Amino acid sequence: MRLLVFLVLISLVAASRLEDEINGRICEYCKSAFDTLYKLVTSHATEEEIDGAIHAECLGTSILQPMCKAALKRAADYIRSHPDETDAATVCKAVDAC
Repeated sequence: MRLLVFLVLISLVAASRLEDEINGRICEYCKSAFDTLYKLVTSHATEEEIDGAIHAECLGTSILQPMCKAALKRAADYIRSHPDETDAATVCKAVDAC
């Protein structure tokens, strides 16, 4: 019984660390893509151009690609509605990417 409890606790800790790792990576993707997104959104690029940039920024993220794209899409929408916000950390935190 103690072994089972120990294994469950180890699994919970491992899952929590994995979630932290994933969230950290999504945050970094958001921050690194911020300049590109900001330039595109504030220059009134088309939705296709923004989607293409998001796709390019998320290439190589393997299984995290859907999460990366969703976070960057939220960031682009946030920039569109808050064009005076020029801080990557603030924008990424506002859209729950960090």
